[in-house]
Amino acid sequence: MAVRQRHGILALEGDWDDGLIQTTSIKGMVDLLRAGNEVPVIHYKVRNLKVLKEILKEWERHQKKYPIIYLTGHGSAGAIQLAGDKNEVKLTQIGRILGELKLKAPVFLIVGACDALKISKQEMQQFFTLAPKVSGLLGYEKSVDFIEATAFELILLDKAAAQPNFKKASLVKLHQELMKLARPLSRRLKRVLYA
Repeated sequence: MAVRQRHGILALEGDWDDGLIQTTSIKGMVDLLRAGNEVPVIHYKVRNLKVLKEILKEWERHQKKYPIIYLTGHGSAGAIQLAGDKNEVKLTQIGRILGELKLKAPVFLIVGACDALKISKQEMQQFFTLAPKVSGLLGYEKSVDFIEATAFELILLDKAAAQPNFKKASLVKLHQELMKLARPLSRRLKRVLYA
């Protein structure tokens, strides 16, 4: 039986720590996904909106192979902090950037940042209006423990990479599978999926 090609992940990581010494990173998880399950992952550190735009513009040509965007960093309601609160990027800004790209296939956006999806229904609808090729948006509505969130996101990214596509039905199936595998962790983290 042929092994299905796994979808790639564009992992964009903001700075977790202030100053020169950086003690927190998703690099270990990225390495595990690459080595353990041969998931193609592109990993960048992103410190500001300009760099985020440049990377997404470059990724546009490779989007079909890497349809999962995993954006991590500290968060606040409706935003992610790329390098402290001075470099906070609103979800609507991210939606606008993605909407301006010429995307060929559905994209699944996973936001690994505390509180980032603590948004109103109207804000969520605005995001999808700005970024119509984003078929699903998953993240947290509250502050979460880094280790627990990392464990959940590792399972999530591994299962997402194995999905046949990122249409709504596939995302609902992915969500159901996650609930079977990690129900207590998923509920405690108060993650939310919009599809």
